[in-house]
Amino acid sequence: MEQWQQDNRRDVVMVDIDQLVPKDHLLRKIEKVMDYDWLTIMNPRAAEQQKKTVSTTDPDCGMFVKGEHERQFAYEAHTACDKNGMVLAVEVTAGNVSDSVAWDAVYDKSNTQI
Repeated sequence: MEQWQQDNRRDVVMVDIDQLVPKDHLLRKIEKVMDYDWLTIMNPRAAEQQKKTVSTTDPDCGMFVKGEHERQFAYEAHTACDKNGMVLAVEVTAGNVSDSVAWDAVYDKSNTQI
C-alpha cells in the first residue's frame, strides 16, 4: 500500500538568529552600527502604509479598496466552490485581508468536509 506524504504546510519551525548567524560574523557587526530609518525616507509609500485606519464602531473590520471604488470598512467572505457553484467552504476576514492570506484556511476547510 502506498504511503501518502504528510502535508507540512502548517508545521511550525522555531528558528533563532543565534543558531543561524555566528556571533563573530560580519552581519552581527553591521547590525550593531546600521541605522535603517533611511529606508522609510527612500520609500514615500512606507509612511502611508504605516498609517492604519481603524473603524470607531467596529475595530475588527478592515478598510476595503478596490480599483476606483470608494474606500469603506468591510468584511470579505472567501469561498471555495465546486464545478456546479455549490459553496464548499467559507472564511470570513477583515476587508483588507488578501485572498492569498485566506486561501489556506478555505482550502483546508473544503478538503476536510469532502
